[in-house]
Amino acid sequence: MGAIKENQVFVLGFLLLITIALCIVIVIMSGKIYKNFYVKKFSFTGICEGDGTLNVIISNKSLNDMTVTALGISCGLTFYDYMKEYRAQNGIAEGAKVVIPARSSLELHLNVEDCEKEVLTSLTVPPKKLAAYVIDSYGGLCKSKIGAVAKRFQSDYVQAEKQRKEARVLAAKKDKAEQIQARVDDLTVKRLRDEKLSFFEARYLHKHSSAMKK
Repeated sequence: MGAIKENQVFVLGFLLLITIALCIVIVIMSGKIYKNFYVKKFSFTGICEGDGTLNVIISNKSLNDMTVTALGISCGLTFYDYMKEYRAQNGIAEGAKVVIPARSSLELHLNVEDCEKEVLTSLTVPPKKLAAYVIDSYGGLCKSKIGAVAKRFQSDYVQAEKQRKEARVLAAKKDKAEQIQARVDDLTVKRLRDEKLSFFEARYLHKHSSAMKK
């Protein structure tokens, strides 16, 4: 006992280290348990078909039937729920449960262009965190990246942004050309009326006439 009292600072420090280590182990183990028994109970596949259809396949990997309350696509913190579309596609009445049997899956079919338009409309940068998601009857959210779909959406966004930029450049050029033509018309009318043109006005008209001849 005397030795313990003499070294109580070291003993307390050692016990504190053991407590911290145990807490870290518990946190790590809890994370693994959650990942294996909750996050991994669903798997997701997203496929863009050549006919313009986006097929999202959600598989129930658990040993229990799972009731789904929402499913669809998420982009960052924005969620697009397509439960209504899934019910319509499978003849499921509003309010009826949507259940994925154990070791089975469901398929959601969407029009790629409509879905893409809905997702990309509000974005100012290419979609980087596109995922399929499902919410079960317990309120648990599971989601996973759908690489093929994300790649297509990103490519289409970049292409659309390029076209928008080109359109803005063309519009600016057209607007400038119209302004120049309007000024030239005004100066031409002024000259036809035998109104005196200033040096800069005459020079402007001459430059425009020379440019048109080239």
